[in-house]
Amino acid sequence: MPKHRSALKRLRQSKVRNLRNRARKRRMKTAIKKVLDAASEKRDPQTVGTLYRQAVSIINKTASQGTIHRNTASRKVSRLTAALARELGQNFLAATPSRPAAEPSKPLQAQPAPEPAPQPRRKRKRKPAAEAPAAKPAPAEAQPEAEPVPEPEPEPELARQVEPQPEAEPPAEVEERPADANEPDGQQAESAAPAEKESAKQESQGQ
Repeated sequence: MPKHRSALKRLRQSKVRNLRNRARKRRMKTAIKKVLDAASEKRDPQTVGTLYRQAVSIINKTASQGTIHRNTASRKVSRLTAALARELGQNFLAATPSRPAAEPSKPLQAQPAPEPAPQPRRKRKRKPAAEAPAAKPAPAEAQPEAEPVPEPEPEPELARQVEPQPEAEPPAEVEERPADANEPDGQQAESAAPAEKESAKQESQGQ
């Protein structure tokens, strides 16, 4: 016994299809047997032909439904036809009309066209009378607007007293002695030093 859900469903389907196919095959075999019995009893060829066509229709329908293969259906039809030809002759279907004779058709007579039924008139809905517009409420008395309060002017800032700063004395100019190009830098410095000492002695003697 299967346990999976799909396998259980497949089992149920196979049981139902088996019963359906068995019923279709049983009906097909019964139809074939009726034709063969009628042919063996030498019944009326018209009755045999009617049963034969019914059996062929049932065989083809069973094949189209998938119960039997189409080659199997063709084989059964050919064997049934051969059996009837042996019993009733080759032209057993000639005496049996495939369809009942149709009655002669009567000539068509032109019929007058039916008059169209009068359509009821539609009642137009009347529009309700327009209502008078409601009176607008009287405007309220205008109140005097309050005068704007002037903003206080900003007080001018007191001028800051700027104290005059003493002017800086220009630095005393120092006479530069032109350096002799022939003397090196060390000798120029040594010659300048005794000259300054002599000038300082002269100033002290003069005082």
